[in-house]
Amino acid sequence: MNKYMKMLLVFAIILILGGIYYYKNAYINSKSQDIGIVKSPLGMPGRAIKNSFTSLLASGNISIKRCYNCIKNCEPKNAPYCITKALIEAVKGNVDNGLIFSGSNAYLVDKITSVKKLMAELMDETLIALSQTGPVAWSRFQRKWELLNTIYSVCDNTTFI
Repeated sequence: MNKYMKMLLVFAIILILGGIYYYKNAYINSKSQDIGIVKSPLGMPGRAIKNSFTSLLASGNISIKRCYNCIKNCEPKNAPYCITKALIEAVKGNVDNGLIFSGSNAYLVDKITSVKKLMAELMDETLIALSQTGPVAWSRFQRKWELLNTIYSVCDNTTFI
């Protein structure tokens, strides 16, 4: 995965997770072997960071004590777990006993940085790449560059992954 794809992954995490520090640390601390497949209560596969919750789920269904009626076709007596409870537990900070969805490359996130620093790095690398390709490439990327510059100009030093 090149640096630009990694930065897109980082932006996805910023957008999805906002300021949830313990979620971010779960991503930062994960290794490639920590990413696994879990089934939703409807049987659809999804990737998640392995933890006590996913281990318990792998050994059998987790009983549902309360139904939140969050999924129309979910049948609590047949569902392997309650997705709402699992997600809420993780958001509350109980990341070991909650569900943390991720992409297959989530383990590539390795630091917490500010949006402004991330944008500066992206812009610097873009300028270097464009300087090696000449004026024709610059004209093709000029609008994208202007967009990056606009995003950079409104970024503050908020800390994100």
